[in-house]
Amino acid sequence: MKKYLFISILLFAFLASLSGCSKGIKEVKKVNVYEMESFSEVRGDSLVTFTDKKAIKQFKKTFSSAKKQPGVVDMADPQYKVELG
Repeated sequence: MKKYLFISILLFAFLASLSGCSKGIKEVKKVNVYEMESFSEVRGDSLVTFTDKKAIKQFKKTFSSAKKQPGVVDMADPQYKVELG
């Protein structure tokens, strides 16, 4: 289950970074991940916090290496919300 969650989070992080919201990631000590019910509503007790240096490094790498794609994208409601910091 954790493997599926981590892969889903990385996929979401990659897709979110396509919008260009990841410029200038500096020092990150924790990553908070919330499961979403809709675009603006977080599911009640869904917070998962990553403080492991390897996991944080992977999140930063994923966000930093993404490239913005041209064109208009039809976006679905997100499954997860990721907070770096």
